Amino acid sequence: MNFLNHTVLISVYDKTGISQFSNFLLERKCTILSSGGTYNYIVSVPENKKFLENIHKIEDYISFPHILGGRVKTLHPKIYGGILNRDTPNDYAEMIKHCIWPIDIVVVNLYPFKKVISKNHSVDDAIENIDIGGVSLIRAAFKNYKSKLIFTNPSQYLFAQMNWNKIDINFRFAFAIQAMNYISQYDIEITQYFDKSMKYKSYQHISPLKYGCNPHHLHHLVAHLPN
Repeated sequence: MNFLNHTVLISVYDKTGISQFSNFLLERKCTILSSGGTYNYIVSVPENKKFLENIHKIEDYISFPHILGGRVKTLHPKIYGGILNRDTPNDYAEMIKHCIWPIDIVVVNLYPFKKVISKNHSVDDAIENIDIGGVSLIRAAFKNYKSKLIFTNPSQYLFAQMNWNKIDINFRFAFAIQAMNYISQYDIEITQYFDKSMKYKSYQHISPLKYGCNPHHLHHLVAHLPN
């Protein structure tokens, strides 16, 4: 897929690699929608100065300001409609009606909840670092991975740049799975912080077990034991 002239939403707490990645996108004639500190960071990159007409504040696009001290920035139909739209006549008719831009790439990482709770903090500090909009953006992009590309880790930027002309549905699915793992772990950390009785474990499949080692084989084995 060629992402020329496409729209990218960037909203990141960790801005590692964003200066170079944003310039890479702008050089490819992408339009960037961004929020708050991320917008200020992107427009301050010297290499991006010649692309300022292609960098827009989310609040200008949605015609609604950040509210509640920044707690609400991206939760708006023009953002989620742009991510969740399908390639159907009805969806495009609605987007035209409501002046919604398709958002093809989502670059998001979350408030540092785990980092905050790992040092001296108050419960209010923890609460203020529960990300709402970012998690929702990631989940929306995952739901529409067949036509959207989601980044949640700075380590992905260079890999994507090196393989930009090879991006296909398998590439998007792989990044989408990484994104869901990211927010799943994030939610686990929050739950375990507020409910100390909850413990979660995750496992990765490495190789299949030999026949007879899986519990569902037990009945079959017992049935064939000699009398």
